[in-house]
Amino acid sequence: AGELLARASLARSGQAVGPGGADPEIVGHLEECLRLLPSDAHATRALVGARLAVALNTPSAAARRALVCRGALDDARRSGRDDVLAQALAARHRALWDHSDLVGQVETAALMTAAARDCGNRELELQSLQLRLVDALEQSDIGAAESSIEEYARLASEFRQAPYELRLRLFRATCALVDGDLAGAEGLVEEAHQVGSSAVPVAAHSLAIARLRGPHEAVRSRLHDFVGAYPAATLPRIGLAALHAADDRRDAAAPAFERIAARDFVDVPRDDEWLVSMSLAGDVCAYLGDRRRAERLVELLRPFAGRVAVSHANASCHGSVSRPLGSLMALLGRWEEERGCLGGAIEVDARLRAPIFVARDQLGLANVIACSGVEPGAVDRAVKLAREAELAATRLGAAGVVAAATRLAVALEAGALLRKG
Repeated sequence: AGELLARASLARSGQAVGPGGADPEIVGHLEECLRLLPSDAHATRALVGARLAVALNTPSAAARRALVCRGALDDARRSGRDDVLAQALAARHRALWDHSDLVGQVETAALMTAAARDCGNRELELQSLQLRLVDALEQSDIGAAESSIEEYARLASEFRQAPYELRLRLFRATCALVDGDLAGAEGLVEEAHQVGSSAVPVAAHSLAIARLRGPHEAVRSRLHDFVGAYPAATLPRIGLAALHAADDRRDAAAPAFERIAARDFVDVPRDDEWLVSMSLAGDVCAYLGDRRRAERLVELLRPFAGRVAVSHANASCHGSVSRPLGSLMALLGRWEEERGCLGGAIEVDARLRAPIFVARDQLGLANVIACSGVEPGAVDRAVKLAREAELAATRLGAAGVVAAATRLAVALEAGALLRKG
């Protein structure tokens, strides 16, 4: 009975975990399967446990997810099947997000690749290469990221299937964005959109580009489509709030932010988009001046300082987590910590070789230097940084960054942001 129920639940739960989390009914079925399966049904227990570990993505379920994941790995090793082990390792990779363990993620993804190759399962190998790509981007290793993409392209060519072609275009769009080729990135995203015929897979990439380049109307439409497909998803909602903030539309940004922050983010699932979503929330929170939520977001984001915010779903890249973390520190008046964060963001994004993200980081640092205003020549230094960001963004065609840098530089030069007393 346990085996039959397990097969039915695995088939039913194949698409159960999308943006926003899993269906609680599916989670319940998987839990029941584990309870009913005999202890020596190692392969089936491992597969059910791996699927359950992925589904248990709410913060309150972190301890249960870790326990289930350990059990799945133990059963997978006892089963002696490399394909089962690869799937259990994929679940472990996700569980490690709860602990911000990037070293563990890298090791786990490498083990998954090895297991997939040992059993000759190319689809599992492709999944592992996507995990390795995301890990490389998160640690600013663009060389390793590019190598993973080329390996992915080689394997994907054997299948010639739309989902792999779509992801490959998005992966290459990420590299183009990092390189500062915003027009090239946008073109690749549009190609991916044509392959997939849906706005959902490309929404995070469109958002990353639009926040730098503008305009925002087309990406708003895609984010609304995303919300329609996944009403519980966080990314499209906080993405819309971030666009409202960029357009200085406080009346629209505030209620959009409040829908996500209402319970201080405790019910935001740790899904593929969590780190990107929380980084965007940091930007919106700083814009709105919400000091209470800023304290909570600092707690959530601080363990990820030094990382790049990357969507695990399709590897869209949004720059250093330390930049929004620094903006939150500034809101809280922690000026020295804020400068450390923004200095760290510049280092992270420079190591990523992402000139447009570096320009945006410089703009943030210019703003805090001007606002703190405690050092002699602070305003002159801030103007210099803002103009450098403006020049770099102009060269790269990042109209959104250009506009913000110009506004800050002009205001500083006019004495509008000088602090008195």
